[in-house]
Amino acid sequence: MEPDNISTNTSAANSATKEKKARNRKQLIIIAVVAVIVLLGIFGSKLFKRSPEMVTREYGVKLHQITFDKNNISQEEVDYLADGLAKANFFDNVITKYVYIKKDHSTCYISISSNPLIASNPAAIAAFVAVRNEMQKQFPKNKIVIDLAVGDFNNVVKRIE
Repeated sequence: MEPDNISTNTSAANSATKEKKARNRKQLIIIAVVAVIVLLGIFGSKLFKRSPEMVTREYGVKLHQITFDKNNISQEEVDYLADGLAKANFFDNVITKYVYIKKDHSTCYISISSNPLIASNPAAIAAFVAVRNEMQKQFPKNKIVIDLAVGDFNNVVKRIE
């Protein structure tokens, strides 16, 4: 009878091993699904975010250039801001200006290409403060921020709020 008993014990052991493996597989699948959900939550917004569609428009006699991401701000809003820059006497008939505009909720960031020494020149800063103040009067529902940038619009040397 011992051989039958051994066979029964082996069958029971095999059955327990199979059940344990099945439980481990289920746990592994649950962990994998949770990991995928967490990763999608972390990186999903970046995966499904629209890539920038940069557009450059020219304004005025001197063909002042405004670059913007049309997925971030509308052409109409950029045209209004360009008109505001002209009314603030920033877009003049003397020197061509290069500007990048982006919007974050109701805040408009106007990045202006400038000289590296601009941040240490109080008279120049005062002129940009005057432009920002005039723009703020024209667009009271939006906060206007002027970033003075050197070389790259991300290299801000002075922010005027």
